[in-house]
Amino acid sequence: MSLSKLPNTFVIFFSNLPNIEGKKRLVRIRQFVDNGLGDKIEVLENFIFPIKFQYSAIITVKAENLKAVETALEPANGEFKISVFQPDIHQRNNVTNHFNCCILTSNLENSNIEALSEGNMDVHSVIKLPESTIYKQLLLVNTNQMVDVFRYSEKHLANSHPYISQVISISEYLENSLQKSTNEVSEAATNSINPQVAGEGHILNQGTNTVYYADTDDTNPNLYDLLKNSRKPIISTGNQPVQSNVHFWETLGGNFSYTLKVIRGLGAYRYIPLNISTEAPIPSKVNSVAKGELLAFNLPSNETFHTVTEVGTWLNDLYNTDKYDAPWPESIYTGDKQIAYKKIIELLVKSGVTSLPREGGFTSSQLDRWVKFPTDGSINEEAFNAVMDDLGNECDFIRGQAEEWFGGGGYFQSLTNTDAVFAQIGIDRAVELMKLPAHTSEITVILDAIFGELISLISLIPEVGSMLSTVLRLAWSTAKKSMEPGKPVQPIHTIVADLEKDLGDYLKFIKDSNSAHLGIITGNWGKLKEFSLGAINLIKINPEMFSLKTKVEGVDVLPPSVYLDAIDNAWRIISYKALYPGKFTMYNKLIFLKDKPTPIFDRENRKYFFSYYLRCKYEDNSQNKFERWAEMTYTNDLPLEVLDDLFNKENLNLNPIEFYLGYNGWASKAPEFYTGMDFWTPIDKLYL
Repeated sequence: MSLSKLPNTFVIFFSNLPNIEGKKRLVRIRQFVDNGLGDKIEVLENFIFPIKFQYSAIITVKAENLKAVETALEPANGEFKISVFQPDIHQRNNVTNHFNCCILTSNLENSNIEALSEGNMDVHSVIKLPESTIYKQLLLVNTNQMVDVFRYSEKHLANSHPYISQVISISEYLENSLQKSTNEVSEAATNSINPQVAGEGHILNQGTNTVYYADTDDTNPNLYDLLKNSRKPIISTGNQPVQSNVHFWETLGGNFSYTLKVIRGLGAYRYIPLNISTEAPIPSKVNSVAKGELLAFNLPSNETFHTVTEVGTWLNDLYNTDKYDAPWPESIYTGDKQIAYKKIIELLVKSGVTSLPREGGFTSSQLDRWVKFPTDGSINEEAFNAVMDDLGNECDFIRGQAEEWFGGGGYFQSLTNTDAVFAQIGIDRAVELMKLPAHTSEITVILDAIFGELISLISLIPEVGSMLSTVLRLAWSTAKKSMEPGKPVQPIHTIVADLEKDLGDYLKFIKDSNSAHLGIITGNWGKLKEFSLGAINLIKINPEMFSLKTKVEGVDVLPPSVYLDAIDNAWRIISYKALYPGKFTMYNKLIFLKDKPTPIFDRENRKYFFSYYLRCKYEDNSQNKFERWAEMTYTNDLPLEVLDDLFNKENLNLNPIEFYLGYNGWASKAPEFYTGMDFWTPIDKLYL
């Protein structure tokens, strides 16, 4: 790589102003791109990339002086916020002429620039940004594997809060967007009502025991062949790649329960429950894995699944550990900075301000308006400016980031508030399909199980599930600490019509958890700085995950539709699980077949009978031994509309194994084997 310094080079940043018609701006910037900026100005490169709620355009040019550039930009004044500067460092690669990615860093990392040319990436140019900006350096990179850029950033730029984005030329952007406003808020990329759409992901065993798993991308697997051919051990370290539906069990054996239904006369029966040890690996859990996600579990502790992601670990460390703790800048000032800080507070008091910057009572622009540098020579100017920068960051991090995410009406608040609203909607829908009277049908729910269900379903939303479920999981974890001991796991007995009211006090703890998180973040400078930089740079969290409608535009913040759908779906599943056992019946029986049977489940034709089979040895009442296939068949008396809702791929898309075999909280019942008084048929062995 050969980097050469470019003289007389200027960088132009175009940012959107809030109340200017987007099409007008697009037309203006197209004029600059198509016609240039005049005969004396050479456009070197231009590109556009998303920052926060807007798109930011950058044009680099060569010109005689700054005045010439500013004059050329005058037609766009009032249509954009335009920043022009001449960088101290602007180096360009003489070999690489193309770039498709940019990296913004909060620190200068010149010593590592050479490493960017390793692997499948080459540096195109390096631009040092003004000291006044939160970013200090812009790297333009060419790569055909974005993963190399992320790996490099994790290795070399972790402390610089890198913002990484693919970029395109302004011309390419204009071709796609001329009829759209550039400040139009992006909708969620995925808008499926089915949160269980899944692809390849990874699983992590957080328990101490080795357990076994099998996986398939089919929601109607042949259980025998699945377990026979796909058994794999999973240990407590590392992670395993899997497909959509994952089946878990603790040992290679298991316990199989069935009931002998002995005929004793006309209409008279005797029931003999049996439980045998089997070599067949009877699964303990069935779950789906979101595409590209890492799902963790601890099977021996009966723990539910949860996503393990960078953002989840990051938020957990912020909330619950001291990893990012650091003292407030003013608490460690000495010398000139300490003198400057006392003077600034004195000037604030004279302006009638009684709160400190770190208390979030005002913005950095107000601070700049109230406090001016004293010209009497009593304060060191460099120290004064440094302290003002610190205090301005404190103000903006609280008012512009922490409150924007955690405050009333903020993004996190909008997510947790939605749970209460959608609780009754999902329940009412389930009751309607079950054809039950809401004012007399009783329901029993446990709050901890409810939120476990919500979190697991939300985590499976493609693309955004890990972020959304992390927010809710941490909110619920905080809410439980505020409740009376044992309350989260106490059953709530009520009628369906009153459930939302009876859940109200509990759900209030979820809403209040955001205030607790806001206090945690704003109560420590290290946490506040870490969170705010992560939000500003959109590396840790991304507002586009929230289907953004900005408060600046006067529209309430709304979660993405997939989140609302997942909550609605989760509440329906919770209702079905709670209401089904007392209102409806599962009919399942065991039969022995000489020939290998064919599994039964026909989703496409709405025939929701289910069966699976295992190899077995058994004997009759004369001790004659047989080797056959044991087939278990299942039916129920649920309305067809409920079965459609449960199993249709456009609705809940539930795995039939989970429902019929009684995994993950669904009611289970041992299959019955009918026999006469003189015909005794115990199973001797089950195997694969």
